[in-house]
Amino acid sequence: MVNEWFGKEDARTILNIDLPDTKTDDSWLWTTQINGSENFRKQRVETNLEFEDASKAEILMVADFNRPPSVRLVDLMLTTICIVDTVWNERNRRVHGEKETILPHILRSIRLKLTEHKMVSENLVDEILAWAPPPSSWVCCNTDIAVSPNGSMLAAIIRDEFGTIQSITTQEAAYTDPLIAEASAVCMAAKIAVDSGLKRIVFQCDNVSVVNSFATKTQCPVDFKIEAAKKRFALCCSKLDEWEITHISRVCNYTAHNIAKWAMTGKISGIIDPHQLDCTVLDNFQEWDPGPAS
Repeated sequence: MVNEWFGKEDARTILNIDLPDTKTDDSWLWTTQINGSENFRKQRVETNLEFEDASKAEILMVADFNRPPSVRLVDLMLTTICIVDTVWNERNRRVHGEKETILPHILRSIRLKLTEHKMVSENLVDEILAWAPPPSSWVCCNTDIAVSPNGSMLAAIIRDEFGTIQSITTQEAAYTDPLIAEASAVCMAAKIAVDSGLKRIVFQCDNVSVVNSFATKTQCPVDFKIEAAKKRFALCCSKLDEWEITHISRVCNYTAHNIAKWAMTGKISGIIDPHQLDCTVLDNFQEWDPGPAS
């Protein structure tokens, strides 16, 4: 219906909105900074910053002139962006009557944003480099997704302390935004854990943004696009005795990735019997090759 009523890009944006499970009042969100004729738009934060025209370079010159010698320009700009973004979001929350975030949580949010950007841009992500079974009495759940222009396939595989597969579940979703799809896959896994009566579970995801957001057990927003998913995840986890969420490298999360890819290829959703899967799909360290298209 959405694809019939709206243009291609508008329909994709609408379908990538992750709605909360409970009634939530509308609120304003600041996404870009517009100041008169200046349209300051962050295009990329890696080892340099790019701007739309020469006038933006003047901002860099002013910042560079006032920069302490021991601080890199990219670190100064990155920190400034994280601070302004967090403070503006908090300002909007208060203007629209939402509960105020206490100062320690605001500072924590700024630090998390800064750490996340630096970890990704400088390839300093601490991650699990080899899959291993969870501790005794725990289970481990790995999640991943496959994305196409028309939607995504979510996959979750739960294994016990001996590495034995307890369940495999796939689910189609309308999201084409990988971040939202990854967050939804972890939420699906948490619901499966609760519905299955599990009590202690380690969630493993290869998306560092989802892990950083979901691991923060405060109400302070980390990424507004996955806030609804974070609330669903927290609600499910409140019914568990103990839980953890960790980042795992894609190179040893291929089982979940392969299952999502396999399910996307065959358009298969639901509970999957592991015996119907080829051993190459269940390989932790190698990507599954579906072979030439028929």
